[in-house]
Amino acid sequence: MEVIQSVALRELESVARVARFRFSDVLLPMTEDGVDSLEWNGRATDLAAALDVLREMVSDEGLAAAVLISDGAHNLGGRPERAAADLGAPVLAVGIGRSESPRDLALISAVIDPMGYVGREITLSARLKATGFEQGRSQVVVEEGGQQIAAAPVVLSDGEQTIEFQIRPDRAGRHVYRVLIAEEAREQSVENNLVTVATEVLESRLRVLVIAGRPSADLAFLRRSLEADENLELELFVATQAGQWPYQVREQLNRPGERNLIILFDVTAALLVGETGQSVAGFVRGGGGLLVVGGPESLNLGYANSPLADVLPVTCFREEDTYRAESFQAEMPEGPYPHPILRISDDPLADRAQWKDLPPLLAYNRVQSIRPGATVLVQHPVVRVDGVQMPLVAVGSAGSGKAMVVAARTFWRLGLMMWGVGKTDVVSRSFWRNAVQWLVTKEDVARVQVVVDKPVYRSGEPILFRARVFNELMQPQEGARVTVWVADRSGRRERVLADEGMGRYGGQMAAGAQGDYVFEVQAQKGSVD
Repeated sequence: MEVIQSVALRELESVARVARFRFSDVLLPMTEDGVDSLEWNGRATDLAAALDVLREMVSDEGLAAAVLISDGAHNLGGRPERAAADLGAPVLAVGIGRSESPRDLALISAVIDPMGYVGREITLSARLKATGFEQGRSQVVVEEGGQQIAAAPVVLSDGEQTIEFQIRPDRAGRHVYRVLIAEEAREQSVENNLVTVATEVLESRLRVLVIAGRPSADLAFLRRSLEADENLELELFVATQAGQWPYQVREQLNRPGERNLIILFDVTAALLVGETGQSVAGFVRGGGGLLVVGGPESLNLGYANSPLADVLPVTCFREEDTYRAESFQAEMPEGPYPHPILRISDDPLADRAQWKDLPPLLAYNRVQSIRPGATVLVQHPVVRVDGVQMPLVAVGSAGSGKAMVVAARTFWRLGLMMWGVGKTDVVSRSFWRNAVQWLVTKEDVARVQVVVDKPVYRSGEPILFRARVFNELMQPQEGARVTVWVADRSGRRERVLADEGMGRYGGQMAAGAQGDYVFEVQAQKGSVD
């Protein structure tokens, strides 16, 4: 106050017209009477913006000089040197305040993987800035729900440092973490000793219920394929004789509970009438996955009349027996890129070649047609329905869930025969693994997720971007080109993020002029965005 009310400044009024202004992140007029009511609660100090706005306000008034009274703590906006040069008049700077840095600890940012899986580690990074400390020790703590879940020791010395935590969530859902550091003696402020971050955690171990009408080589092959996936928890119920079910089977279907996927393997429609059929259909519409595999008892008149008819991706013939035992070579429909369930690699031409190499299948169910919005993955090479090739494998959505029909049998022999000619069973294994993953993947989860480490930046301060990229099966996608575009009033800038492995990408971009920013992101792998 003494500087503002000094004799020297008052003497200026005898030779020039003097206007007073106060500023933080904005510039505001100030009367002489307002000196005693100055408030120090601005969001930040933007010297450049103050000078720019001053130039606009007095552009026609013959500005002779500007007296700038500040502690020099410029922490927002553009370069003050540029603004002073553009002012067109001398800037007389008067320094105030203490020369030494205030003693303070500040968690200036934190960033976490935007999505993770139960039981798998996710990375949380925090940036700590210390001022006024010669040497000291403390620790940064991560809490959730009031409980400490991680801690890391830090050495307190002037400057910034990054602390990383590996967190292993134990449940699905949204997780909110508090990152904090304890208050030190004589700290300038303790409000900046805490930051909060959040992430979405998905189920890692999926629960699959398999109901089979009878034992078979195909069922044994499917079971081995599913049990080889450590992320699946499998429950299997098999009728020992046709139509003779364990007592608890109907109860399991009536109350599927927390299961993610139901597989009906050559199950008679007699099990799916009334409440049971309605329960399974409701399970799908509510977000569950359903896989129906054909056979002598399946995909027939009973299915056409059952509650499942409205959720399956194909319509069933109104015939008692749709099962046919004859050799045929399954075909993949022509298209620019195979469906995720059919993919084996990132090379669509190589994938098609491997599918064409498969030996013939020996049995199938006749199905009538594909439902609107559904997709044919595999079709019969000869049999046609309504003038088009009959679907053998099809997928579709119903409500919030997904359903898939496999109307082909004897697939157990495909891998065995490929091994017999010196090749592998990669096609068979990939097909069933991808099918399960696609059926349980929620479409409302973004496959490209990007976060920045904090909401407000100083001019020129690096903006840290961290991205996670997943394919259509929500598996981490490596080798993608991830591009971020940042737009503000000065234009649009671009940055390609570095591939850090396991579907993680990261990079920095310097903040520009003061104002609001909007960023866009695109991830591309081959010809797929």
